Amino acid sequence: MLESIIIPIDPPQLSNNATDLEHHIDVFMQQINIPTLNIEKLIHEIRGGTAIAVTDASVSPYTGVGASSFVITTSDLQTSSSRSHGVPKGSAPTDSYRAPELYGIFSIMVTLQHLATTYDIKKGNILVACDNKAALNNAFMYNDRASLNQGSFDILWAIQNIRKSINIQIQHQHVKGHQDKTGKPLTKLETLNCIMDKKAGLMREFIETSTTYEYSKLHQYMNWSCTIANQHITANLETNSTSHI
Repeated sequence: MLESIIIPIDPPQLSNNATDLEHHIDVFMQQINIPTLNIEKLIHEIRGGTAIAVTDASVSPYTGVGASSFVITTSDLQTSSSRSHGVPKGSAPTDSYRAPELYGIFSIMVTLQHLATTYDIKKGNILVACDNKAALNNAFMYNDRASLNQGSFDILWAIQNIRKSINIQIQHQHVKGHQDKTGKPLTKLETLNCIMDKKAGLMREFIETSTTYEYSKLHQYMNWSCTIANQHITANLETNSTSHI
């Protein structure tokens, strides 16, 4: 019965899927700023373990639109790679777990993979920070593949695949969000988190009013995926499957 509602990737479709993958790589990478000046300093700090990465995002409970923003930067904040992305919607509502944190972490990992390949980073270390402990823990603390019933398992699988493909060790740290509203002096990570929050909000507002914005589905090509009734399943596969039988 499942065969009639789960769309498989048949051999005749492989060439089209390869073309689709290239397209979604392009869509994703066009939204990332890779510095051309002093890039060697950023690469040096990734190799040396002093580079930092921070992500945050914005999601509207009214429109269901989410966007994440990230930065990978040198310790003196002088050389960085950054940008914002719309978060592709899944079978479950977009929330602060899927939108700001997980997709932002995924964006960081894709950019690190790009830098590692382009600049031949054979070994490195980086600190990744955000204000969602669950996202950090699920992305970096476990080596076993996320359960099919886990929320946003599609993004978690993509993150894990990249972790295995690069020799860059990830240290992760939780940072409290919205600390710019406390009136106290901010740490470097808190400052970056607040900046990413504002940038993500602007990106979300842009997507909500845009008629041409295209989401990248790059993460869906990093493992097998399941589509039921034209909907990409991102959580609770068993429940979603049986409800259609």
